[in-house]
Amino acid sequence: MHNLLLLIPVLTIAEPLYKINKMKIVSLIFFLNLTFFSFSQNRINKTISKQTLDSIKNTIIEKDSLAVDMRIKLFDEIMPKHGRNSDEFAKVREILIKKDSLTSNYLKSIVLKYGWLGKSQIGEEANDIAYVMLLHSSIQNQVELLPYLFYSCSISESNWEGYAWVMDRVLIAKGHKQIYGKEAQQDPVTKLWEIYPVADAKNINKRRLKLGLLPIEESAKKRGISIKKLYNKVYK
Repeated sequence: MHNLLLLIPVLTIAEPLYKINKMKIVSLIFFLNLTFFSFSQNRINKTISKQTLDSIKNTIIEKDSLAVDMRIKLFDEIMPKHGRNSDEFAKVREILIKKDSLTSNYLKSIVLKYGWLGKSQIGEEANDIAYVMLLHSSIQNQVELLPYLFYSCSISESNWEGYAWVMDRVLIAKGHKQIYGKEAQQDPVTKLWEIYPVADAKNINKRRLKLGLLPIEESAKKRGISIKKLYNKVYK
């Protein structure tokens, strides 16, 4: 019965996947099976000691701080000075990728052991950082850990903003269009950032509203992203 109850929120997210642009049923089955399997094992472990939780929280924040510093160095210092195709850029980027991989594996070990630790356990800052870590993880880890994040959001222990972002990234990596409009791409000619193609674009704000997200028009304006092509035929 517990597992069936867990499937109720899963079906609300899987239903659009079935309707949007006539996505293949195999995709729906993939997400249902993956989510059911992970949800059935997921638990919010309330017996974790405060000392352990504090240690995890501090480690997450520390790892994020190091990653942020390296990204600032890479994109704000090295890229403007040497260019994206330079040896200098490639060298630092390689180090960053390795650090992201180690951080991703750390996050995975924590989630598989304790479930997705919520705001009441490690605080809002570390909880938000965790989904950013997942964004910089391999697609394999994103797919495996996404259901844990979904469950945490469904009990108000994590923010739907993070879930939507990871979900869109997973869909794109799997060859689908995104459904929440979190991902953008840079036009190679104009250099402007434009929203990545969205499936069933006319209903994007209905889907975002269900998660408590801002309308795409407001969100895109805040992020400096163009949505002029959002409702074009090529984006449907």
